[in-house]
Amino acid sequence: MRFSICILAVLSFAVGCAVQPQQPTRIQSHLEAAVEAARAHQRAGRPVEAAQLLGPVLDIDSKYPGASELSDVIGPDAEELFDHPYLGSNFAKRPTVERSLAARILLYLPDRVLDLTDILSVDIHLGLGAFVNVHLTRAAQLGAGARGVGGVGWHDHRSLGFQGQAESGVALPGVGAQAFSGAVAGTSGAFAAADASAGAHRPSGRIYQRLRDYWAVGAALTAGPAGVDFDLHPVELADFLVGFAGVDLLHDDFAQTRGLALSRNERILVRSLSEIQRSPEAVEAYRDTREDARRAAATPTNTR
Repeated sequence: MRFSICILAVLSFAVGCAVQPQQPTRIQSHLEAAVEAARAHQRAGRPVEAAQLLGPVLDIDSKYPGASELSDVIGPDAEELFDHPYLGSNFAKRPTVERSLAARILLYLPDRVLDLTDILSVDIHLGLGAFVNVHLTRAAQLGAGARGVGGVGWHDHRSLGFQGQAESGVALPGVGAQAFSGAVAGTSGAFAAADASAGAHRPSGRIYQRLRDYWAVGAALTAGPAGVDFDLHPVELADFLVGFAGVDLLHDDFAQTRGLALSRNERILVRSLSEIQRSPEAVEAYRDTREDARRAAATPTNTR
């Protein structure tokens, strides 16, 4: 597994997809800003926005002062949008909103069209690697290789834009070992996930909760400097069909939900935190510095 992680890091650096390591002091300032912004949203009655800002803070430093206490105040309802065990990344992270009957009628057709576009995703990329994967859901997949690539396309989360990903490993039906780091930045904002795991693939995994559809049917191929990923999304197809009856299975209809009320600076902050999450070296350096500071603070000073 350590060997796979090393391959992942090297490939990411080679194609420029990896995040440049950030100094621990800069990470500290990002965490502080995110907690303060989350606290302001919570006071304003926007717990989902608060959870969006607080989630990566807890991933980077679960002991960050005030973060866990604020998470308890936000409560489980907002957190459900960020940890949906079976629908995973398909479930949109959008707060519920009450709209008038006229607004719901006007938004009915646009919602059906958007649900239709969710059924397919495609990414055309450049980079470096030799990688192939064929999957009839991630429970039944076959593949192997290593790659670090960046590309453009129509991605999950209705994101038209850029996707960077670096991964290595072997996948067999039911089990596998993989190291993965990836991020999407486009019309739907920024999303990121990083993980290294071995064993059974489960929809509750970090990758499948935040970035990749566990239930997708498709293929990925990278040969040398270029490649393509292509997926069909059965869960999105189900959402499209039941949508005609007014059922919003994946919580993504404009008639029933709204976008996150995050400022431009807050979105940049979330993206920066996502980039930090994608850099194990930066997170480890920050955690080492944090522990040194805490030990120093706990050591009595000799004042002779």
